[in-house]
Amino acid sequence: MSECALSNKADCNACAAWMVVESLNMKNAFFAMSLFGIGTALLSCNMGGAGVSSPDTGDSFAHSSQADSLAELHGLTLNQGARWQLDEHLRTTFVKMEASFSSSNLADLSQPELKEIGGELQQGIQELIQGCTMVGEAHDQLHGFLTGYIPAVASLSASGLKSDADRVGHYFEAYHQYFE
Repeated sequence: MSECALSNKADCNACAAWMVVESLNMKNAFFAMSLFGIGTALLSCNMGGAGVSSPDTGDSFAHSSQADSLAELHGLTLNQGARWQLDEHLRTTFVKMEASFSSSNLADLSQPELKEIGGELQQGIQELIQGCTMVGEAHDQLHGFLTGYIPAVASLSASGLKSDADRVGHYFEAYHQYFE
């Protein structure tokens, strides 16, 4: 059995679910995303966590307007008050993905154009995973981030809805709060 590209653990259920999404080639995107969500929730890679903490105070985002959007950031925390350091490959790949996402005014884009952006982000995710060599707590924190980011991108790619684009945008905001 192969190791998870994200966690270096055998039998990573998040990666197994992502392979299901890829193998279906998005023909049944909502079914695949449901499988991904169920697999991730029920069989996580020991990424437990009681919620998302505020990077500034450590307080819960329970009453934040972003709470629902960021609730999927399973137990994401800062590194003793500082953002987690990612390696050059991961930083560069995230910069490319964010540039692709932010290059247009999303409110002005059509549904097919938003789907196209989602497809570009999916390619970025594949590049990110293929080149990931990180280990340790920073890697585990990134893995927790990706367990929500990946299905958000898959949803945008499948639907092209503005609400899904907004959700992906919240993940880019969270990325900058927790990683550098």
